[in-house]
Amino acid sequence: MFLSIPISEVSAITAFSLTLIGYVGYYFSAKNEKGEMENRPTSDVLNMRYMGFLWMGIIPLMTVFILVFTCDLSFADYGLKWSFPIESFYWILGFAAFLIPMNYFNAKSSENLKIYPQIREKIWSKSLQRKEYFTWFLYLLGYEWLFRGVLFFGSRDVMEFWPALVLNTALYSLVHIPKGLKETLASIPLGILLCIIVERTGVFYAAVIIHFTQAASSSFFSLRAHPDMKLDKS
Repeated sequence: MFLSIPISEVSAITAFSLTLIGYVGYYFSAKNEKGEMENRPTSDVLNMRYMGFLWMGIIPLMTVFILVFTCDLSFADYGLKWSFPIESFYWILGFAAFLIPMNYFNAKSSENLKIYPQIREKIWSKSLQRKEYFTWFLYLLGYEWLFRGVLFFGSRDVMEFWPALVLNTALYSLVHIPKGLKETLASIPLGILLCIIVERTGVFYAAVIIHFTQAASSSFFSLRAHPDMKLDKS
């Protein structure tokens, strides 16, 4: 017990608090002086992703470390395990088979090219391309750790699966509002499916890879479809 509060409730309260602090901290630390979240200088975009990894990944992880070593909890309670369930591979392959072709056909739309790729450089060197995918991965690792690791597994300590899924998906869709109605609505079915996957597999790893596959393939095809952007092949 901690202050006479059951461990399950300590875990849930911590999860809810970390989600609020993590996302709010990321959002305001990542905004530039004009308050913009899109069409920003390259350094701003990269910093935004690093801030996401810090606020949604590192800080929650450090907090979980403290909980594990001070309370009757384990890393597995938050979806952190050494094993990578075979079922996760099936989900990843299934999503990749759907997401990659979808992004390929969507890449040329004017609505998509107004936003993606987030880095708006005219000439893309190989170094910049590596930074694009590396920072996307870091950002989404922190993002999924917060939502599908800390929040989902933490809420499962005090509620059944479906209420936890609804809570997770509702918050997940709300944080997409700054990106517009289309992405906000699209995040609902994706959020539901990702919660089902982590519930079935007991880890959040597949959610990270699926989300990264979506972001990386969108960036890859958008870059090549954008009329004002070119690859530096030197």
